[in-house]
Amino acid sequence: MLGSTICSPTVVALASEGGEEAISLEYVAPRECLDREGFIERVTAYTRRWRLAREGEPSRAFVLHVERDRDMYRATFELRGADGAERPVVRVVHAPACDDVVSALAVAVVLALDPQPARREAPEEAQEEPAELGPESPPAPSSAVRRSRAVGSPSPHHEAPVAAPPSVEVALGARGEVNTFVSGVLPSFGGYVELDLALWRPIAWIQPRARLGFLQSLTRTSHEAAPSIVDISWTSAVVELCPARARLSARWSLDPCAGAHAGVLAAHAPNVPDSGTRRRPWFDAGVLLVGRFQPTARLFVEATVGAWVPLRREALRVDPDGVASEPPRVGAAAGLGLGWRF
Repeated sequence: MLGSTICSPTVVALASEGGEEAISLEYVAPRECLDREGFIERVTAYTRRWRLAREGEPSRAFVLHVERDRDMYRATFELRGADGAERPVVRVVHAPACDDVVSALAVAVVLALDPQPARREAPEEAQEEPAELGPESPPAPSSAVRRSRAVGSPSPHHEAPVAAPPSVEVALGARGEVNTFVSGVLPSFGGYVELDLALWRPIAWIQPRARLGFLQSLTRTSHEAAPSIVDISWTSAVVELCPARARLSARWSLDPCAGAHAGVLAAHAPNVPDSGTRRRPWFDAGVLLVGRFQPTARLFVEATVGAWVPLRREALRVDPDGVASEPPRVGAAAGLGLGWRF
């Protein structure tokens, strides 16, 4: 039923009539769904009359997006002509199982490339559970995907989504921010390692992750204890725990997080003889919101905003001139970052 919904005669009519067609393929899906490499393998199992286009090569473009919509999965199929003159073909389907909508997308791509696909030779074990096929639907490509029912014929029920096995995904990121909870307006920069705990997820937005990193501030010169001047810097370790992720679309998401800093606040009065550098321990805690845009499966760009409470509010003084800096009761921070997921 999903196949008949998305694979209209309009899509089939755009199929290449012979040879190996160069196409561009954009595929974005939640992590619990089949990844891009697996999707390409599934399409190739049906037909080999295509290849990925080289950069700048004219080609038809398949834009395929899958996203979680509460208790359903929503798949969008868009086919654009090589010259851009024709109106794009767009279809949308919904299903409770991600593999159902991914299979519908695969069938739509296959029929757009080859109205009569020839299946590759399948492993022997793939024949243990033959799928129910409609007259126009290609059979399941291999044992890896034979759990998917044929999307071209009616089915008495939908199979439940298969939970992803427990795993830990790693990302590296760099972030620059401006904060007001240490000493005035203090620019800082640093990096972090993100651990995405891809555990059992009965609810899509429960996606726990942890970030461990560091921040180093630029030096801020305080004139608050004039005539003395004080150079202030801050170095800190960072931990952020994010229990959930709200997906706004296939590429945009929001992470509510809690975090803490533990480090050193340093001060030096260059115009005070023999003053040296004084260091004080620093601790704080707070909450932040991380917004992410993921243009590719690996690369992401993020923006952060948060509120932080210093747990040790020790003032920096220059005797007899007075207080050079004192942390506020509550401060804010905002930053931009860039990262890569492995």
